[in-house]
Amino acid sequence: MPSITLPYPPSTNRIWRTAGGKTYLPAKVADYKRRAAWVAKMAMRDRPPLTGPVAVRIVLHPVLPKDAEKRQRIWGDYWHLELRCIDLANAEKAAVDALQGVAFEDDKQIVRMVLERGQPVPEGAVFVEWTPFDGGIT
Repeated sequence: MPSITLPYPPSTNRIWRTAGGKTYLPAKVADYKRRAAWVAKMAMRDRPPLTGPVAVRIVLHPVLPKDAEKRQRIWGDYWHLELRCIDLANAEKAAVDALQGVAFEDDKQIVRMVLERGQPVPEGAVFVEWTPFDGGIT
């Protein structure tokens, strides 16, 4: 099953901006899309994009705070759920946009998607894996 780890994405809640009657992508979002697409292209350079139905699993890993050990002592096993983090839908949109045309031709091919929030990692990340969907349980 192909997989990739992408950088932690910016929020896509307000992905498009309007000013002076023109709609544009903020520089922070445009930069992320370029970086994530490049990472995906380098990882997939020897494989063509999938053309049929696709199943996707996305795990959002929040940024690990400097005081993680203290938080874990206070909050216990689920301490990481208290961290500030973009929502899973935002992570999904950013990851799918980065992989479109690289892992699969179009996001319309996705017929099953699993979204998860994982453990924090130093700079945050989005782990994505995908496979052709055969109609069975994945």
